[in-house]
Parts: sequence; structure tokens; C-alpha cells
Amino acid sequence: MILCSTHGATPSVSVGSATSVTANAATVNGTLNSYAGADLPTVTLFYDNDQNYSAQRTDPYIPLSYASDLVLWFDSNDSSSIIESGGVVSQWRDLTGNGLHFEQANAAKRPQTGSSSLNGMNVLTFAGNNYLEISSTNFEDEDQTWFIVSEIDAGGVSVNADAIITYGTYGTGQWQMRANNASQFRGRVMIDGNSLSTTNFKDSGLTGYQMYTIGFNRSESRHSNWLNGTVNDSNLNHTTPRRSDRFVRIFAGSNPNNCPAGKVAEIICLKSSSNVARQRIEGYLAHKWGIQSNLDGAHPFSSNPPTSNLPLTQISLGTQSVGLLSQTLSGLSMGSNHHFRFLAKNSEGVAFSPMGTFATKGPASLITVFPSNLTPTGATLQATLLATGEEDP
Repeated sequence: MILCSTHGATPSVSVGSATSVTANAATVNGTLNSYAGADLPTVTLFYDNDQNYSAQRTDPYIPLSYASDLVLWFDSNDSSSIIESGGVVSQWRDLTGNGLHFEQANAAKRPQTGSSSLNGMNVLTFAGNNYLEISSTNFEDEDQTWFIVSEIDAGGVSVNADAIITYGTYGTGQWQMRANNASQFRGRVMIDGNSLSTTNFKDSGLTGYQMYTIGFNRSESRHSNWLNGTVNDSNLNHTTPRRSDRFVRIFAGSNPNNCPAGKVAEIICLKSSSNVARQRIEGYLAHKWGIQSNLDGAHPFSSNPPTSNLPLTQISLGTQSVGLLSQTLSGLSMGSNHHFRFLAKNSEGVAFSPMGTFATKGPASLITVFPSNLTPTGATLQATLLATGEEDP
């Protein structure tokens, strides 16, 4: 049940070659090809030399590395994706460019922003009578993995059907993650109504922020779910196709009155059932939101966040219209490789260009060779020119 379409709404940005390259400067170029929405994209240049690029550093843009497999991404700390008035949220915009935005038309049922935080970052607050909804998703019956970082408040559950996330109604081909207790959020993924034998994440109330992962391996007809990266239900046989064009709700069940009270930090959905991808996203979320201590010691990212080869030095190019992008860099290392890419972002999504590379000019290089034509009074001195430094030595 994943999008068939591509990320057509995100800004499209490409990378060009570097020009005016000298020993310690260069001009890097790219193109903002297109974008959707009324607001001009903000463009940021990221660059670094080869030594920094190859150092395997913490990657703050892990979700974007999954390209077309990233089908939903909501980050409550991204203020540009939250449409609000006086802290009351009417829309939470999808960062992938798929255009599937959480909305709430009823002002009395809207959550709050700016009133709560986690690890120094903003989260959305739900008071027990409000929720957000994507009215129709155009999803297909394909592999998928969902990730939700959320907290249920003490006393935030009033019925066992109170749910953090719901896909469609209570029935075949649909699912929800609900309290499964009338006064505590114990957490159970209910699939096809109650026909799949899933179990609670915990047999008492879950307190504090938790990371829930919900996986549907449709190619092998299996379902699994994880709490903070530790498997709960593992590879349950699950043959019923997922229904398409269902709504998605956060902080409401299939009955929109079943609303727990709590907070949500981030939601991601990948069109993948890869364990490697799952663990990287879990590591990214856990360390970003400061809940890495919840991860089991056996998790590959329990101690350190996932890393990548990437440039991190950045320069803001401000808002840009469709057309050429250009930035002159100075103070570069002589005779070394450099890597760069552009990030474009507006209200319809965020996207990177491909990576570009260039090499600054270096000094001429030579080695001496043993002299020839040796006599008591003379010799022919010799050397081999290894590199010209791209200039006439």
C-alpha cells in the first residue's frame, strides 16, 4: 500500500561542473530545474574536501538517502512543514514531495505546536480530542516499513481503541496501532480487524517517548513490528492484501473519537522491508530525538548514530528561482579532490542534487634520477616530471 507516483512535487535540482578552478578556489555550479508550490525553494550548498568526505560522519539526512523508497516523512521540528496559527496546527506537510499532507479542517480538533519539546526540538501535542488525517493515500499493496516516535501522556488513554496511527477502518486490508487497554497505552498493531495474532508491545503502560516500527513484507506475506528496535511480533504469516486509497490518521483510531493524549516527534514510511534500512532509520531517529538509551545493546546503532560519506560544510544560497546556481569557494586545499551537492527545499518537499566532484590544482611534482654521463669533472643531472599541476612548470 505504497505510492505508485514519483516525488514529482519536490524541487528538482541538478549538479554541474566546477569552473574557474585554481589551486585554492573554484566556482561550483548547478541548476534548479523545477519546483511545485507558491514559495521559492531555499537552496543550500554542501561541500567538503576528500578527507572530510571520506571520514564516515553522522548523517542528518538519512531519510533522503532512500530516494524513491521514502514515501512519507513528517518532522515536527521542521517549522516550514507545519502550517499553524497561534500554535494551532491545521496542516503538517509531507517532506517527500508526494503531497500527502496531514490536515485537520475542524479547528476544535487541531493539535498544538511550540508547547512541548524533546531533546531540544519541537514536537506536536495532542490533547485527547484532536487528530490529523491524510484523507486518501493512493497506496498500493507493496513492501513498507513505518516508523513513529511518540509519547502517550499519563492518563492519556480512555478506551482500548485509542490509537497513535490508523490506516483505514477496522477491517480487512487495514491496520492501526492502538492502546489495547482501557486506561494504559500498551500498544498493539491490530491488522485486518483482529484476525492476525499480534501481541502487545508491553503488558503494562508504556511511559515516555517510544519508537515504534511496523513492517509489512508483502513479497513474502509477513508482518513484524518492533519497539525501540527490538522485535515484538516476528514474521507472522500475513496473506491478506492491503487495501488502497485508505485514510491515515495520527492520534485517532478508525473511530475518530478514539483519541489518546500525547505527543509525536517524527513519522517516516519507506517502501522497503530491508532490515538494514530499518535499523539505519531507527538509529537516525533514536539519536536525533535523544532516546538512544531505549535501543537494545545488540542494535547496531545503540551507541552511535548511522554515518555516511557526505559533505557537511554548508553555504546558504537563499531563495532561488528556476535557473542556474553558482557559488565561488575559496580557501580550498591545494591539489585535492572536493565533493559538493545542492539541497533545495520549499513547502512541497526537500531534495538533494546528485554529488559533484572537482580537484583543485596542485604544484608541479618531480623526482630526481641518478645522474648520467659521469666524468671526473662533470655529469648530466636528470629528473622525471610526475605532474605539471595543470600549469606550465
